[in-house]
Amino acid sequence: MVNEVSQGKSSQTRLQLLTAVMKLFFKRPPECQGMLGRLLQHCIDEETDMDVHDRALLYYRLLKRGVSHAQRVVANPKEAVTLFAEDRVVEAKDRLLSEFNSLSVVYGQLSVNFVPQEPPYTLGTGGSEPESPFQPSTLSSPTLPRSYEPEQQKRTSRPSVDTSVVPLGVTPVPSTGDAAVEDLLGFGLAPEETPPVIELKENPQLSPEEFESQWRLLPQSESLELQLSVIPSPEELEQTMTTQRISTMASSPPNQAIAKFYFYAQQADAEMFFFIETVIDSGSYLMTSVFKCSDAALLELFKEHFRKSLVGKWMPLEF
Repeated sequence: MVNEVSQGKSSQTRLQLLTAVMKLFFKRPPECQGMLGRLLQHCIDEETDMDVHDRALLYYRLLKRGVSHAQRVVANPKEAVTLFAEDRVVEAKDRLLSEFNSLSVVYGQLSVNFVPQEPPYTLGTGGSEPESPFQPSTLSSPTLPRSYEPEQQKRTSRPSVDTSVVPLGVTPVPSTGDAAVEDLLGFGLAPEETPPVIELKENPQLSPEEFESQWRLLPQSESLELQLSVIPSPEELEQTMTTQRISTMASSPPNQAIAKFYFYAQQADAEMFFFIETVIDSGSYLMTSVFKCSDAALLELFKEHFRKSLVGKWMPLEF
């Protein structure tokens, strides 16, 4: 059906085919990767029906975000509906319908159960009854003060700042144009933050004792689960990590059903290390990795660097 998708099938059939192939891809990634890629390419590049085109583009962007994210959206289990409108009490339902043009229907409560809103202030002086703020007398045009300025002059003039009033312990800052307006209290303008950049050191040096000590001290910060299409050998995985400046501390013997690896890397401009524990289950083709580091922002970048090093070799290509 995928190979014949362009031969006059209805738009509803193509929509159902897209969803079915996506769900099948989550179950059998190696067999369905090429089929899903051809189907998405046809529906995005050649499809004339906008519903089918938009659905394919949505699936493509979900897969680009991550297979696990796409699976939660497309193949998320649905909750069973247990309460229906027909099962509600007829009398209560009729009373709600009498207040249909209100929030009673939205919240399922009658308006008498709502908390009435009261103004936080009252008008009037002395012991006289306070005047309602909604009286017509309060809606008349206010008297303009003497210091009123024309609208055009207000737009061109800048409000004056009383520099004689300075908070205790704060040194006054001389006016320097717009900077003085933005920094009225004299705390100084905050410098622009530089986004963190991951830059790994080549051939980092770390002893097994130091690795074990740091691993025990640092809490688990990030974890990552990846569905592999091919199980790499220990030599291939370690060689790939070396090209990415990630060194191997220890690994399981070859031909193990559950293989475990310990990797580490070092930030080039700091004495900070990244630690990884990776477990590969050859039965389910599932790779689970735990990442540890003292810097949470850099750790997130390092986790993405680790994931991208596997794409195209042992993981499905990003569409």
